[in-house]
Amino acid sequence: MSLAALLLSLLSSAEARTSVSLQVAPLLAGGVTVQAEHSTESLRWSFATSLGARASAAGDYRGSNVSLAFEVRRWWHVGPLSSAPLPGRVGGALLWARAEAVWVRLEHLDGSPVGASLRGGGSIGLGYRLLPGWRFELTPVLGVGFDFSTHRLSAVPGLTVGVVF
Repeated sequence: MSLAALLLSLLSSAEARTSVSLQVAPLLAGGVTVQAEHSTESLRWSFATSLGARASAAGDYRGSNVSLAFEVRRWWHVGPLSSAPLPGRVGGALLWARAEAVWVRLEHLDGSPVGASLRGGGSIGLGYRLLPGWRFELTPVLGVGFDFSTHRLSAVPGLTVGVVF
């Protein structure tokens, strides 16, 4: 079976409970975050894992961040564009909770290290997944996050764009 045939069979399967998406904000900040999500059989819960990387710092320094996060979501399948003809597609209102670890490294432009740290955080929020057509998903979210190292709260806006298969 060719790779194209395998991909087409995955995309045409009746049960579409897994999605892969990109978070939009990291793309705008010089990075990328990829998220994979899988729904339970009841379609009321899903679990997501994301991996991200981006360049940071400016001036006499350069830095990099690598993040790993785990998220649990509770779904309510109500509202416009929350369901589609394909069975198993999860859409509508959601409540989410997320735990995240970020490795931050900073160095001088000559490559000499300044330092590195591992930071942790958590966040909770609300969102709404739109299923505009075929297997595309668009999920805006808004929440509040807590940084364990600085003990500060912050707003957590987000948007993912992806495909459900």
